[in-house]
Amino acid sequence: MRRLLGVLAVTIAALAFGIVASRPAPPPAEVPPGGDLAAAARTIEALLDPTSGVDPIALLPADFSAVERVVPGRMRAPDGTMRAVHVDGGCSTPLGDENTRWDYSVGCKAHDLGYDLLRYAEKKGHPLPADLRRRLDDQLSRDMHKQCELNPQNSAGACRMVADIYTVGLVVNSWHQRWGPPRAEPISSWAVGLLVVVFLLAGRPPWSRFRRPAPGSPEEPPVDYMSMLRVVSMAGIVVGETVLAFTQASAFWLLQLAPLLFFAGGHANLVAWRSADGDYGSYLAIRIHALLRPVFAFVLAWLLIPLTLELLDAPENSIASVGSLVLEPLWVLGIFLITVAACPAMEWLYERFKAAVPVIFLAGSTAVHAAGSTDAYLLVSGVLLALGFGQLAFHWEDGPLRHVPRRLLAGTAVAALVGFVVLGYLPLLGIAQVSLACTVRRFEWVPVRAVAFLRSRPMTVYLVYVGIVLLFAGLTSSAGVDWFSLPRTWLAISMITAATLVAFLWYERRPRPVAELAGPISGVQTLACTLGVGYATLGVLGFAVTGVTWQVGAPALLGMALDPLANLIHLMLGGYLLHVVHSEKTGKIWPWLLTAAACVPPMLSTWSPFGTVVHGATIAVAIGVAGHVTVLRFRTKADVVSAR
Repeated sequence: MRRLLGVLAVTIAALAFGIVASRPAPPPAEVPPGGDLAAAARTIEALLDPTSGVDPIALLPADFSAVERVVPGRMRAPDGTMRAVHVDGGCSTPLGDENTRWDYSVGCKAHDLGYDLLRYAEKKGHPLPADLRRRLDDQLSRDMHKQCELNPQNSAGACRMVADIYTVGLVVNSWHQRWGPPRAEPISSWAVGLLVVVFLLAGRPPWSRFRRPAPGSPEEPPVDYMSMLRVVSMAGIVVGETVLAFTQASAFWLLQLAPLLFFAGGHANLVAWRSADGDYGSYLAIRIHALLRPVFAFVLAWLLIPLTLELLDAPENSIASVGSLVLEPLWVLGIFLITVAACPAMEWLYERFKAAVPVIFLAGSTAVHAAGSTDAYLLVSGVLLALGFGQLAFHWEDGPLRHVPRRLLAGTAVAALVGFVVLGYLPLLGIAQVSLACTVRRFEWVPVRAVAFLRSRPMTVYLVYVGIVLLFAGLTSSAGVDWFSLPRTWLAISMITAATLVAFLWYERRPRPVAELAGPISGVQTLACTLGVGYATLGVLGFAVTGVTWQVGAPALLGMALDPLANLIHLMLGGYLLHVVHSEKTGKIWPWLLTAAACVPPMLSTWSPFGTVVHGATIAVAIGVAGHVTVLRFRTKADVVSAR
């Protein structure tokens, strides 16, 4: 029963993500004055008031028929009004046009002409406001229900039920497209992609368990000062983004704690690498796997925030602002995943060049940032910045930074902070943060229990925080306390509450032990680990670039076109492959076949030359490994038979 409920929950979660993430950006709120766009808006206004006596055909933009390639005309509606219509239109259903035996055709054709005008405006470069599509849908609903009164065909009840079903379809489709221009959507590629997501989730089920550590070994690394710095810095980044979302106070620099996170995180990487005894594959599999859980919390929150704010009837600019509060954390986490993979190389540089390494990396970050401001430049600059501050953790762990006099560290912090205020140079702020952190020499005061709780339950804590933020957004809206009397308010609260309970009860109620590997990994395990780390990092950075809003013309990261579905598949594939390494299933066929299948939907929904090369190479490698594993299994069986 537990497994059945798990599969059902996985399917529902994948479908919910697909529905939300495939929504486009909202249309603008105003119509540009004058010109063809204003003429299109006036025509729709005339369509919405058929009793006004204004002929919408006379108001059509001059090039409307040429742009849309439709034939407008006039038809008499059953209520006696003359309607402007799309002559070849009709009541659209998934199975084709169906005007029904009650004949909704005139209302549907008038509605189609209104939709044609919405598409026309988009093609002319400026979509019309969302309110026009809402009113067109309302008009068609009224027309269909009016037809049930005028032409009931001895079944008025059935007519009203069909009209209600059509109305629900209208509202759902328009909501899904954010009441913007009607457009065809890549339904087939999204359906295939969501099916792959379901299989990836089912292949790494939440009810699965890894091998527990040997008796007496700790379930998690001990809480120390650096653990506290990681928790505090991540919390500061999240709170800082929230403050920015509500106040637009971009100068709120006290909570720009990414350099401190890279410093404390670099220490964790170094400790994990040195304890791995040179087994790079095992180090990556365990370290990256532990970091993916908070990533899923951010993605889940990004999925829920737009939905809940829309239910709270928040304006679109508020939805965009509050929804962006997970953008910076995802960028930081994506960059941090890269530093995890680079740790052995960073230790090699540290052992040979010591203090010169962080200076070179920070200077390189500054040079790249000054050279350009595209996502690629920002990514490279951020990675160099993270590696530079991660290098300082090597000096702290091995002692040099711990032995610097406190007064010198405090003076450095003050000078760096003044320099940051004057110049706005982020590495100076990071130097100030690290200098102050290194002045601490005694650690008995570290709140071990609180840090351990926050570290072991990141999804639950973050979703509770998101719920508090949304409550604040509602209470500070124009509705005020009356906001609690609205049914949609409680639906929004229940969505956040349900997600939090699932995160806590299913994943984090009993903190899980650190996954252990049977021994050093090699061969196909190393390959699976490498692919897992690469795709997980690509998924995290992809979400930071695209958000969870589908866009016409996919944005790109380092030349690879991305969209929310591709990001989710990349993230899920990375987590799944790391799970396969932990569960020692890399020697089976189906993980590699699923890996190959998972690379197909991103190639369909977001084609780009570089993306095709990456996914195509992964498919070829995965199929090759599956074939190799199959041959080995047949050989083993043949050897067993011959031995008999």
